[in-house]
Amino acid sequence: MNNEQRFSGEWETKQLREISDVNPQNFSSNMNPDYKFNYITPEQVDSGKLLGYSEEVFRTAPSRAQRILRNGDVLMSTVRPNLMAHLFYHEQVPNAICSTGFAVLRAKHNLSVPYFLFSQLFSEGVNKQIDKILSGSNYPAINSRDVKLIEIPCPPTVAEQRAIAEVLSDVDGLIKALDALIAKKRAIKQATMQQLLTGKTRLPGFSGEWETKQIGDVVSPCSEKNYLGENIPVLTCSKHLGFVDSLSFFKNQIFSKDLSNYKIIRRGQIGYPINHVEEGSIGLQDLYDVALVSPIYVVFSPKEDIDSYFLHRLLKLDSYRQQFANATTFSINRRGSLRWTAFSKLHVTLPPLDEQVAIATVLNDVETEIVVLEKRRDKTIAIKQGMMQQLLTGKVRLSESRIFTDDAD
Repeated sequence: MNNEQRFSGEWETKQLREISDVNPQNFSSNMNPDYKFNYITPEQVDSGKLLGYSEEVFRTAPSRAQRILRNGDVLMSTVRPNLMAHLFYHEQVPNAICSTGFAVLRAKHNLSVPYFLFSQLFSEGVNKQIDKILSGSNYPAINSRDVKLIEIPCPPTVAEQRAIAEVLSDVDGLIKALDALIAKKRAIKQATMQQLLTGKTRLPGFSGEWETKQIGDVVSPCSEKNYLGENIPVLTCSKHLGFVDSLSFFKNQIFSKDLSNYKIIRRGQIGYPINHVEEGSIGLQDLYDVALVSPIYVVFSPKEDIDSYFLHRLLKLDSYRQQFANATTFSINRRGSLRWTAFSKLHVTLPPLDEQVAIATVLNDVETEIVVLEKRRDKTIAIKQGMMQQLLTGKVRLSESRIFTDDAD
């Protein structure tokens, strides 16, 4: 039986101005013109992640660079706040100043805990209040007065805030660790692709020269137009990933009543939109038969001695994207296109089929590992969302053993 003492007592609703100082420090007009600082804007923050910053000098700095930051401050985005570009500042960059596109919340001692405040900004209750403030507004922004009046539920003691903050911070730490591991695996994948797909590194047991051929010699163009019927997935395209990496690129709807231009792309076939293929949108159809709108796509099928997975990953290398860009022709309105005639004349350098398959297997294993990590990361994020809904409203109470042993906020 669990005999741990849980936190108790009634929660109450408090306004942010009661438990934090809003915009406590700003630049003054008599600042040294040569003062150097690191500047953070809402565009450089994504749901708690600092994506970048700029180095500025007061003399030439943007006029919105005004809010002085201190370790433990919470940055609440007030411009397009529905994007939740909020940040917990723990000196990710030293000597930082943020834009007036943020409201800076500085937790009042013995009244609130910074990470508890930060977590509440992502809660359903806070975002409903923001939506209400924005309703009917032509400009999606809130002001400092709005921020001060936002209400959040608070436990009766700061100790319980600390315990909640500790739990959520631990989960955030796990998510960050998974993000870092995924980024590392992706970098390894890119390096592995570059080495194996170009023959710079050979797998054990393989030797001999690779052969250079025109694309038109190793694949066959496809133009199958037997439409598959109603309510089947219609292919859409992503410029960066190609159109086969995720089911999110499929839509179960038909975009036109005229079905004559729809054609089939079958599993194992490769295709690309004739516009902007140099941006990396070439894709391998690895799911099931789907329909696509034929005028904007070129579809081809690898011949028997070509592994479609290998060829697709080869054509995704930056060196081939540059070839696509060089072969693209532009019309009078500067719209570029790469049609089959030009595409088929480009050259690829290939090993024998057995080595293609071996390389494809290695790359597929790496990609599968990344997918597993991404699913684990996404599941952890979902779990955190559920925890926030329970912990930040007092629906679930923690045990008092979660209290921090020091007095730091």
